[in-house]
This record gives sequence, structure tokens and C-alpha cells, in this order.
Amino acid sequence: MKKKLLITSLLAAIPMVKAELDAESQAMIAKVNQKSASADKRVKNLKELRELVKHKPVVLAVKSTSCSACDIVDDAFMELGSELNGEVVRAEALIEFARDIKNEHNITTVPTVLFFQAGSDKPVHVMRGANKTEIKRHAHKLTGKGIPAQVKEAMEKAAQVEREAELLEQKVEKSTGSLERRLEKEFEDTKSKKSSRRKSTQKETKRSKRSSSKSTKAVSGKVTEISSLNDVKDALKSKKTVVLRVHSNGCPACQHSKKPTEDLASELGSSAVVIAAETHAAPEVAQHYHVSAVPTFVVLKGSLEPKETVVGADMNKLREVAKKHSK
Repeated sequence: MKKKLLITSLLAAIPMVKAELDAESQAMIAKVNQKSASADKRVKNLKELRELVKHKPVVLAVKSTSCSACDIVDDAFMELGSELNGEVVRAEALIEFARDIKNEHNITTVPTVLFFQAGSDKPVHVMRGANKTEIKRHAHKLTGKGIPAQVKEAMEKAAQVEREAELLEQKVEKSTGSLERRLEKEFEDTKSKKSSRRKSTQKETKRSKRSSSKSTKAVSGKVTEISSLNDVKDALKSKKTVVLRVHSNGCPACQHSKKPTEDLASELGSSAVVIAAETHAAPEVAQHYHVSAVPTFVVLKGSLEPKETVVGADMNKLREVAKKHSK
């Protein structure tokens, strides 16, 4: 009797579950279609791409449904729509579905932008990551006419604004560092003047903090997930080479590189510390290292300044770079 009731309940629930799945699918499709408004054509496979390239030059953006950096590509495509006058096709492909394109062109990062001359199956340029100025520059090169003076001037101004913003960020970072050191010194001076009771309380607090931080302390041979730039600084205190993996939970290329990263951590052993930062959980880490594509690997030693950066899931190159700096 109980078994019959259970089966009846499950059968009754099937239409509701199906309705929820249909709603989620429709929402995802609507989201993808909205983002695709900047492209002339969405290609689903390698055959469609080759057919497209036969007739005109093509700029192909390989994106993901969950890629935030892909918005920069969409902005560039929007502006190119009025600048290229239809001489170059703006196309896009979703890495989740166009797997033959991904395999043919060895795409390990989203976004990746490929530039094709008409009649050629091989791209003349491949860009990993999103840089609006560079996307526009290479797209205009495909026309063979060069960049119009008005567009070139606008691009130069945009590049100048980007450089000034980067310099300002570096100055703020430097000033913040000086302020932190000064506050730390003032705190130490004030602490030395506290009463013995206050000192006792502080010691207890420190013990509590040390105890609570043990679960997030980076350990050699494993990949430790972090949530802030301070965690990167703590990892550097080990005096070992630090390999930082910046990834996104919704990125297929990041998911595929997760296990190889764990294997690399085990392989490096006590010579290095491997840490990982998810872009939404640790935005300041991604911003500090100017991450425009995921996954991105940053190799550090002795300071927050990168020794080398590997964009994309090129694990052979990462292994080579990590071992070079771990000696």
C-alpha cells in the first residue's frame, strides 16, 4: 500500500518538475538571445563557420552563457556594427555547444576571438581574453582598408583612458599600502601601552584567530580555495612559489582544468603552494591581476607582482612555468 502511494506521489510530481525545467530552459535561451543581438550570425558547428568564411572576412567570438568578460566582446561588436558597414561578419559560438570549433582551434579560454580572412579556414589572429580596443583594431585590419581616422582617434582615446585608469589604480594601491603600514605601526605602539588585562585579552583573541584560520591556510600538495587578496599575501609568507588559479564556477574550461590543477599541486609537493580564487567570491583578486579571461594562472614568488601569467587551460605550459620558479 505504501509503495503504491509513493508511486502515485511521484507520478503527480512529474508535470511540476517538467514545468520548472522548461521555465529554466526558456530563461537561459532568452538570456543567450539577448546577448546575441550584437552579432550578425551565431554558428553552431565547424561546418557553418567554414561556409561563412567562404564569402567574407569573419570575426568569431567563442563565448559561454555564464561568461561576464564576454560583455566586453558584445560592446566591441555593437560598435563594429556601424563601423564595418557589413564588410566583415561578426559571428559568435557558444563553447558549450560548438565543441568541434573548440577542438579544431584548441580553445581553452572564454572569451576567445578569432579573426579569419575570406576563404581561409585558419585564423590570421587569435585573441584570448577581452580587450575592446584590440578586437576593433584587428577587425578593421580584415577589411584591408585600415582603420578610419575618426574610429582610430576614438580608439586611441579609449586606450588612453584605460592606461590612466590603470595608473590611478596603481597609485591608490601604493597609497593604501603605505596607509596600512602606518596604521599597523600605530596599532603596535598603542598595544604596547595597554594594561596587562588588555594584553591578555588580545592574546586570547589572537589564539582564537589562529585557530579559526587553520581551515583556510594554504597547504603544499593541495589546492586551497581563497576569498581575498590578504589570503594571497598569507600564502606568500610561506616563502615558496605560489600558483594562483583564477576561475569561474560556470566556466566549462575552468571545470576541465580543476583536476589537472590538483594533480599539479600534488606533483609540486612542498616546493610550492597552489591556491584558487573564484571570480565572484574573490573579485578583488581578479581585479588586482586584471583577469579578462578564465581560467587564468598567476605564478608568484616573494611579492604580489606576477613572475609569469598563463591565460587558458594550457597545463603543460603552466607546469613548465611553475617548476621553473620553484627551483
